[in-house]
Formats: sequence, structure tokens, C-alpha cells
Amino acid sequence: MGERTILAVEDEAIILLALKKKIEAFGYRALGALSGEEALKIVGERQVDLILMDVDLGRGLSGPEAAERILDARLIPIIFHTSHAEREMVEKVRGITRYGYVLKNSGDFVLRSSIEMAFELYEAHRKTKHSERRHAAMLQAVPDIMFVVSKDGRIEDFSYHRTVSHLAVPDERVVGANIRDIFPHDEAEAHLALYRACIETGEIQSHYYTLQIDGAPRSYDLRISKIDDDRILAIARDVTRIRRYELDLSFGRTMFKHLAESISDGILVFDEHRRISYASPAYLKMMGYASADELPGSDEEVFAKIHPDDRGPLTAKLNDAFARKTETLIYSYRIMDARGAYFRREDSARFLYDAEGRYFGANVICRDLRGREGCD
Repeated sequence: MGERTILAVEDEAIILLALKKKIEAFGYRALGALSGEEALKIVGERQVDLILMDVDLGRGLSGPEAAERILDARLIPIIFHTSHAEREMVEKVRGITRYGYVLKNSGDFVLRSSIEMAFELYEAHRKTKHSERRHAAMLQAVPDIMFVVSKDGRIEDFSYHRTVSHLAVPDERVVGANIRDIFPHDEAEAHLALYRACIETGEIQSHYYTLQIDGAPRSYDLRISKIDDDRILAIARDVTRIRRYELDLSFGRTMFKHLAESISDGILVFDEHRRISYASPAYLKMMGYASADELPGSDEEVFAKIHPDDRGPLTAKLNDAFARKTETLIYSYRIMDARGAYFRREDSARFLYDAEGRYFGANVICRDLRGREGCD
């Protein structure tokens, strides 16, 4: 408290001197100004934590006028200190600051208590503002649309990330709208049922839905949590791109499976640990395996199937390819099938590397060379 500075603004020099001594006796540093103009100058140049402002400052700026100019420049608690007790004077300063109005003849105890209360109120306001800014920043960073909705479907408040460009209705029409006016009937009723379940059980509800916006379907992942017995918080995330990616990925996997099962050559997919993660039916048939469960599980088990005379040269070739970050490689060697017989196979491999050059897998097409001249 001793480090806090209070600026006393009073146009009577003797009264100002006495007021400064009181402030110092309370344990604060005291500055003084004889006019509103001087107060503005001091606030612009010095650290001031609170202002004790006379209402009537004679010529020049009045106390309320000086206070308004100061508050336009910075937030600072201001207590009006005056001998005027008229109702109209109190009303005049009420709209400028909420930190207090103290009569000059109220006594030291009232003045000191008013100052302490003003500091406490200012600190509470500061913390509230900080919390509001933090929450606003968090909301701006979350790529979701958030609604406060009554249990009957009326939207009371909402916020959304600046990157969200698709809303079912214009911004200005969201608050006050009912979800029955936004969603198709069946979808609206499904949402309302989830609201009721959330309020009754207190448990978070989830839902996936689609809406036609600007003539195109958009997909949303919804989470609903209870605020009180009449309202819920609904958080909707636009997952349209993710859904499209999932569909494209599923389509790609389906196409790969059809392709792998339609060609006579075997296909192997290796993961980043050089383990087999997929083997096509043609590969299993080539090797004489009844199912994928019979496939060798580790890199060592794979190489154990290779003919001893071919193992060293093939290992050297593969290591050289990895060292050089070679993307494609064709090599042939003898390998043992499920019956224990060696046969010659030709592999065409495509090695996969990430942006930093780390190996993360390979796709291999395997051709059976049995019965071909010079290949047994």
C-alpha cells in the first residue's frame, strides 16, 4: 500500500496541503494539483494510482470535466471530494466514475475507508477485465461456433471463430432465433431432445448432423453441456473438410483393395518398422500361405526366408537405397515359400520418406519368376 500514489486535486492551496498530509498519514504517497489542467499534466507524466478530485475547481476545467478527460486516456479510480451534497451534483458525477463521492467534512475515517474501498473495487474490476479478455482470447482461438440456448430452443447468445465463414442465418439474426427456424423439423426435434437430456441428467451430449448452407451440405460435430436448469451450451465444430477427407480416404482404400485383389502379382505394404502391414491375396497364394496370419512378423523373420547366398547382397542393396534416400528399386532373389522350397522372385519397391527424409514405409510389387528361362 505504501507504494501507491494518490493525486489530490484541489484549487485551494491550504486545503490541498492539508489533504496531502492526510493522504501521507494514511500510508500513501501524495501528489497535488491546483487545477484540472495541472491534474491532466501530472497523470500524463507520473504514475498515479488514484485521484481524489474536487468537483468545483474554480476557473478552467471542472472536476467532472477533468475526470472525463483523464478516463478517456487511461483507466484509473477517481473519488470525488467535495462540499456539495446536493442530489443533482451527486447525479452529475455518478455517470463519470463509480469509485465514490466523499463529503469534505465526513472525517478522516470515512475518507480513508473510501480510498481503501476504491482500491479494492478497482482491483476487482481489473481482474474481471483481465478474465474477460482471457476468455475472449480463448473463444477467438477455438475454431468452433458456441451457442447459449434455452431448453425450448431459443438462442440467447453466440460466438464463433473469425475463420468460420458459414452460418445458417446472418449474424444479426442469430440471437433471438429459435432452432426450429434454422434446422429442418426432424433435426430440430433431435436437438431439443438432447437439450432436455442434458439438463435432466447433467451429462454431456454429442451429436453429428448436416445442414444445407448456401446450397451445399456442411457437417457438424456437436457437444452439449448444461449451464443451468433452463439453458445449455452448444458447441458445434464444422467437420465438413474432415468428413470429406474421411470419405476420400475410405474411397482410396476401397480402390486400392480392389486393385490389389485384381492383379496377378503380389502386393506388400511395409510400415515404418519394415514390418508387413498388408499382403494381397495374390501374394499369399504365391508364397503358399493360407492366410495373412502366417506372414513373418518381423524384419528378421522376413530375411530368414531369403536364400543364404542372396541375403548379404540384398541387405547391402537395401541399405544403400535407404542411405541414398532412393525412392524406387528393383531387385531379384530366391526366397522360401510355405512348403520350404526356394523360388526366384522379382520385387519392385517404392520407398516412402517424409519431408525430413525419414523412411516411413514402402509399397512393393512382387513377381513370381518360377518357370521362366534362366530364373530358377
